[in-house]
Amino acid sequence: MTLYRNFFSVIFILLIAGCADKNRYAEFYRASYDKVNDENAFMIDHSGEPRVIYTRQFEDDLKLFTDDDFVVVGKSIFASPPEDIEKAVKLGKELKVTHVLLSADYVYSGSKKAYKFAETRQIYPVYQVVNGIPIRGFESMPDHVAIPYHKEVPIFKQQAAFLVKRRK
Repeated sequence: MTLYRNFFSVIFILLIAGCADKNRYAEFYRASYDKVNDENAFMIDHSGEPRVIYTRQFEDDLKLFTDDDFVVVGKSIFASPPEDIEKAVKLGKELKVTHVLLSADYVYSGSKKAYKFAETRQIYPVYQVVNGIPIRGFESMPDHVAIPYHKEVPIFKQQAAFLVKRRK
């Protein structure tokens, strides 16, 4: 019985972990109004990777790029715990952009529900009949307990602008 419970617990945890890998850059992505394609901008092919540029002054640096004939293909703005930069690069590759301008500014500390796992031992009575003689004993089985608590996490305002150079 415990073997089945452990097996299904592992399957459930793997299923939840697979669903939890969301890309917030893609989820909050909003395309710009300008139509951008290979004829009016320098796009990369799927084998290339966009150049990632980190900045503290997002709007100022974005203006510098747009003044230098770069086109904003789209933006992604959200507040959350730090998101992996590789997810922005992955979205940039899908959009075929040449540059990804990124910014992450600390906003506040939030809390989320988390779990600590502990193993306890449960003792169960065992009755056996050996050669017609009833024998009473005890068996110790592991029991896993999830203890909920609130974990403090930093929340950042994260911005990404996906850029390509305009053809002249």
